[in-house]
Amino acid sequence: MENGLPNVSLATAIPYVAAAYVGIWVILFGYLISLGGKLSGLRRQIDALADAVKVKGSSDKTESKVKA
Repeated sequence: MENGLPNVSLATAIPYVAAAYVGIWVILFGYLISLGGKLSGLRRQIDALADAVKVKGSSDKTESKVKA
């Protein structure tokens, strides 16, 4: 045991390294899926706002034609 660290064989360490590697990828994919869901929600909100602006714009034009 040099430097205060235990001697661990490669055969013992490989499962832990593999588990950490898989865990990181699972977390990354989960995060990306979460971001995709949030992005999809934002796109729906933007589309709804764009439709509301179009409706408001067309009703303003018809009101101005009636007043004129």
